[in-house]
Amino acid sequence: MTVAYPFFYHLPQLTTLRTRLRKVEDADRLDLISLSLERQSSFLSDEQIVRTKQESNEYVDYLLNCYKKGRPAPWGIFAKESNRLIGVCGYVKWLPKEGAAEIGYQLDPIYWKRGLMTEVVQEVIDFSFNQLGLCRIDAKCLANNFASIKLLHKVGMIKQEQKPSYVWSKGHYEMVEFYSIGKDKFRSENGV
Repeated sequence: MTVAYPFFYHLPQLTTLRTRLRKVEDADRLDLISLSLERQSSFLSDEQIVRTKQESNEYVDYLLNCYKKGRPAPWGIFAKESNRLIGVCGYVKWLPKEGAAEIGYQLDPIYWKRGLMTEVVQEVIDFSFNQLGLCRIDAKCLANNFASIKLLHKVGMIKQEQKPSYVWSKGHYEMVEFYSIGKDKFRSENGV
């Protein structure tokens, strides 16, 4: 049985300096295709990559269904200057008994190396601690995704010492690293 969480029925809109985060809608279907052509994702497996119009439609249907049923799902990331969907970021695991959640993200390669995802992840972490009252935020990424590792360090996450974990990606198994930040550390680093 899948548990519904009221928060996910009505994801609020969030904003950063250069982006707006909101629920993905029907009108966003075609923008999703470009997100995965050369992806470097922290949480999507090969089976979750959107490559075609059909897959884009299926992914939007999946997100809309998650919103409708109160299940964890990401926000769409929209560039303020174009109002175009350029990525997704949000919760991939919701652990209310632990006061924690795991976040994941993906950004259109055209927008890499501009600090946009750092901005977005920082906002999602801030919202998680200060509005939702969570105590810990987790994330994971491929061990060889140095850009994602750098991003997680920038937002204050610390690599967790755990046994090696692997995911099937690009036709072989790749090692995954786990990161985490607690509310107190986040607040002390951000002067809150």
